[in-house]
Formats: sequence, structure tokens, C-alpha cells
Amino acid sequence: DSSTQPYLESTHDETEYARALIQHQERQLQKLLGEMNSHGMILNKLRSEVAIMEKNMIETCHINRSFPSIEDIWGLCESNKSLQTDIQLYMNEIDMYKSGQTPFNKNNL
Repeated sequence: DSSTQPYLESTHDETEYARALIQHQERQLQKLLGEMNSHGMILNKLRSEVAIMEKNMIETCHINRSFPSIEDIWGLCESNKSLQTDIQLYMNEIDMYKSGQTPFNKNNL
């Protein structure tokens, strides 16, 4: 009996050590899984922020490089013609005042 007692204690100690080691490893695993989940959430947040920034950059570049529509060009041409006509009328009026003449539309004043 005395010869089996140290063996039983040794086996019991080994079992307790193995159990404690497994518990420690399980706690470490849970800790690492928690950290991995935390880092995963941070990674997903950063990915979404990068995607938003890329989308904004693409939209900004597209707006800055897009060509005006036909309607925009037509409207600008019409405004330009109108401004040229107004400028020509004002220049004619100035020339008439300089030469001592009064423009027709100013006679009634």
C-alpha cells in the first residue's frame, strides 16, 4: 500500500496540474477571443470610414471633372449674348454723350 500511495499522490498532483493548466489556457483563450472581437470591431469601423472617405473622394473628383450639360452651355451662351448686347448698348450711349448727343430714350426726362 505504501508503494502505491506516492504513485496516487503523484497521479493526483499531475491531474490537478493538468486541470489548472487547462483552466488557465481556457481563460487565456477567452481573453484572446475578447481582444480579437474588439480589434475586429475596430477594423470594421475603420473599413467603413475608409469606404466613406473613398466614396467622397470619388464623388468630389467626379464633380470637379464632369463636363457641363448641353443645357448649362446653352444657358451660358444666352447669358453671354445678352451681356454682349447690353455692353454694346451702354458703349453706344457713352459715345453719344461724349459727342454731345442725347440718346433717344433720355429725351423725355
